[in-house]
Amino acid sequence: LMVLPVSAIASPVSVPSGGMLDLAMSLVLAAALIPIFWIGRAQLGRATGGLLILSYLGYAIWRVA
Repeated sequence: LMVLPVSAIASPVSVPSGGMLDLAMSLVLAAALIPIFWIGRAQLGRATGGLLILSYLGYAIWRVA
């Protein structure tokens, strides 16, 4: 987790086109896990896991297309 921040100190790292959207989507999916684990007593069921995977795949397909 420290490789990119430490290397950015030596030389600025540019964010590619659409990189901020990718970061926002990652944060949204990560934030979705908080209530899932809070309400679900730290367990992820098949339906919820499938929904998260489908969300990610849908986003990845949308980004490539």
